Amino acid sequence: MTKERYSGRSPTLNQQTQYLTFQNMFEVDKFLISFAKKAKTKQSEILCLQWNHFWIPLFFPREEYANMKKILGMCQTYATTGSNTIIDQWCAAFWKEKGFHKKTGVKPISPGDVVVLRDTVIQVFYPSRLIAVIDKTYQKTKSISKLDANTLFDNVFIQKANIPCAIMRNPILAQQLRNEIIMATKHNNKFKRDHKA
Repeated sequence: MTKERYSGRSPTLNQQTQYLTFQNMFEVDKFLISFAKKAKTKQSEILCLQWNHFWIPLFFPREEYANMKKILGMCQTYATTGSNTIIDQWCAAFWKEKGFHKKTGVKPISPGDVVVLRDTVIQVFYPSRLIAVIDKTYQKTKSISKLDANTLFDNVFIQKANIPCAIMRNPILAQQLRNEIIMATKHNNKFKRDHKA
C-alpha cells in the first residue's frame, strides 16, 4: 500500500490555495482517487479532467477500478488528453464504455494535468523527464498487447521525483476550465502534440 508521503495531508478546501509535493506519479493517482472519494459527487455534478496521457486502467487492481467506476458514475465526467496514441485511444475506449466523455488529441487548455470539481481546481506538474519516457513508450507501442505495463510502472510511475500539486478554490477559474474541457470533448479538434523523446 502506498504511503501518504504528503504527510497525510488532505485538502480541507477551506483555504484558497494549498500546495503538496508527491514522491512519485503513483502517489499522485492515489491522492486524486482519495480526493474523488471524499468529494461525494452527485449525479448533477460535473467532473472535468485534462491529462498528459490516459493511463487508467493500466496500473490499478480491479477492486480500485470498481471503486473508481462507482465514484465517477455518480457524476458526469469529461476528460481530454493532448496525446492520440494507440494506448491513449484504448484507455479512452475503456472509459467510454462506462459512459464517460473522453477525447484524445485535444490541445491542452492549461499546463500540467488538471482536475476540476465544483469550485476546486487541482493542477499537477510532472517532471518533463517522466513525461518524455511515457511519450516514447506510448509512441513506439503499436498495439496494447505489446505494452509492457509492468516495466512502465517500475521505470516511471514509482520512480522517485518531486511532483508539485496546487489545489485552488476559485469558482471563476473552475467554471472557465470546465467549459473549455467540455467543449473540447465535443469538437473534432485536430492537434498533434510534439513528442520529444
